[in-house]
Amino acid sequence: MFRDIGIEELLVIFIIALLVFGASKLPKIGEDLGKAMRNFRDAVSGQSKDVKTEVDVAGALDSKDQKNRL
Repeated sequence: MFRDIGIEELLVIFIIALLVFGASKLPKIGEDLGKAMRNFRDAVSGQSKDVKTEVDVAGALDSKDQKNRL
């Protein structure tokens, strides 16, 4: 979908953003966007680690129960 975005298109997007937000707010917007992306990535990777830990703990508990039954 976005394969055909070239330098010209990015320049137009940057100019429009500059006109809409102003030069003084663009660095702050970029910083906030970077923080949001980092938090999202950490949340996604942290969630998968939590699920894996819960599965490992549940598996360990199941194996202990099976040993106790024998």
